[in-house]
Amino acid sequence: MSETAIKLAPHWQKFLAEIDQLLTGPAQITCIGGFVMTEVHGSSRSTGDLDLIESNSKVVEELQKIAGEGSELHKKHKLYVEYVGVVTMPLEYSSRLTPLPLPLEKLTIFIPEVYDLILSKLERNGPKDQADVEFLARKHNLSYQILRKRFDDELDYIANREYHLATLDKFWQDWFQE
Repeated sequence: MSETAIKLAPHWQKFLAEIDQLLTGPAQITCIGGFVMTEVHGSSRSTGDLDLIESNSKVVEELQKIAGEGSELHKKHKLYVEYVGVVTMPLEYSSRLTPLPLPLEKLTIFIPEVYDLILSKLERNGPKDQADVEFLARKHNLSYQILRKRFDDELDYIANREYHLATLDKFWQDWFQE
């Protein structure tokens, strides 16, 4: 990730700038989902929410009030912040998070490394998730061996492990190099 500020779509710039102004103090959040897919990785799919995981509960509560579904900012911008309480991430993903270089004072948005982002989509594995995985794998010429190693090393605790392993090996593998 480049250290120069990324250029968000204007609607996201305005939305995040207003959140930043309304926050009472510093807030660090980790985002996954459509926002990361479109604004960071350049996917053409659309999204109206900013999916956040793993954050201080006070930050989540404040963000929900300021910009959650049904809030004034949601009504104004047609965008909202949504806390995703249940998502399975690789064990060491937090050590690989990258802050987005955005011109904000209080809000810091972290994003997962691309293999971690892909593995966050494994349990749900819906049509959008599959399209996201294929897009990321092809766009970034990702290695299936690296993905599999990350799964083996850091998702040994996942429920229905054999089922998810079959998803990786039988369906997702074709989208990767090798």
